Amino acid sequence: MTCDESIRAIEAMLDGEIQGDERFELEAHLAGCESCRREVEERRAFSDRLGRSLHEALGSAAPKARPVVRPPGRVPWMRVAAVLLVGVLVGYAGTKSRLFQATPAEAREVANLLALKDGYESRERALNSNLETAARTLDGQVARAPEGAVRSVCAMSVANAAYGMAGSEPVDLPAEPEQRWRYVARMLSSQDWSERGQAVSALKRLSSDDVKHLKERAVLLNSANRDVVELMALLADPPKEPAIDVSVESQDRVVRLIQYSDGRIRVERAGAAPGAPEVYEAANVIEFRALHPIVATNLRLRGVDGDIMVGGVRQRSLAVAPRPSADLPMVVWGAPSAESGPTKAMAYQALVTDLVRSGVGSEDALRRAGEIVARMSAMEGAPSVAVRVDPAQVEIHLTIVRHWNQGRLLEERGRLQENLAEMQRRLAETERRLAYVRQAQAILVESEKR
Repeated sequence: MTCDESIRAIEAMLDGEIQGDERFELEAHLAGCESCRREVEERRAFSDRLGRSLHEALGSAAPKARPVVRPPGRVPWMRVAAVLLVGVLVGYAGTKSRLFQATPAEAREVANLLALKDGYESRERALNSNLETAARTLDGQVARAPEGAVRSVCAMSVANAAYGMAGSEPVDLPAEPEQRWRYVARMLSSQDWSERGQAVSALKRLSSDDVKHLKERAVLLNSANRDVVELMALLADPPKEPAIDVSVESQDRVVRLIQYSDGRIRVERAGAAPGAPEVYEAANVIEFRALHPIVATNLRLRGVDGDIMVGGVRQRSLAVAPRPSADLPMVVWGAPSAESGPTKAMAYQALVTDLVRSGVGSEDALRRAGEIVARMSAMEGAPSVAVRVDPAQVEIHLTIVRHWNQGRLLEERGRLQENLAEMQRRLAETERRLAYVRQAQAILVESEKR
């Protein structure tokens, strides 16, 4: 018997499957071959160790038949079996020692995050409900308010609230130009605030021709939506003919001041020094004085839109009926904060404009508008309701996540942290929109007291 034949016979012998003449030949070969004798001894010793290890690890009796891996040819049988044994023992030891399982602290951390997510979702539902209620109330107030800049500002706050409730999915506009503006008009009239918000979002995707057609249809819309559409049309096609056009001499130069019917101011300086601006612009008189104080001082520019003093000469025009069209993108799509400077400036300008049109003198209008904005500022700054973790919810989530392994818990923790950051952002935005709607309500109430 050769050594190769002996190896196959040894495997059969250890499995109890050899007898008779073949066993006699094997024993004769082993008596004269030290290498094969060592092979038998090593295999028997390994089988004994494997049986004892399985008995200790699994708490059961060793199997009657000793397992033997039967590799083809001369595969390193001892190494394969050793790897299998190490895998069994490490897996068992890892389970018993919680090496691959999460600790109670890790499970509780994820349970706390899940409970916090529940709290954010509840707070978000409450805020959205409050925003819709406040926007609906303001919508009715705008419908009863007289036409003017204040109503336009409040109409934009209604559109801003609707835009915040529109969701993240963009609306699919029809491909035909004739159908686009009709589709947006129908959505603007919807009682569903999410659809109405999608229509507000779609406004910025319409062409100037679409907006022009939509403006013609705007008479069928309610007051707030009609104002927003008219402001869009004004923004897309601002007036080109001046309502006030005067030239004055300032610092040995001729300066031309133009005010358009929408309130825009444009100042042109002839013969300006090299590199110096020759044109200065702003949305209205108040903004011009804030943006270009030196130019305004040199021109001795005072007053309000449609009733200004330039170079000591009074200029009046009833054609100037300023509306805050320039602020439309910021207010409707920019989610302005109630504390933001541009929003306060717009409210202030709207109040001044309507006060002057109602017969209040320009100086009194400026003073009164300043007082109203100051009172509105005093109303702001109320802390938002904190999102708290419900201990009962933590325990409910803990009964589930305590059975998860460490890998799953770590993955869930990362996902929850990202979700919570996004929810914090959405909550802050909704709170800003709600504050902006309430500010608009305050503007309407104060303007009615004039």
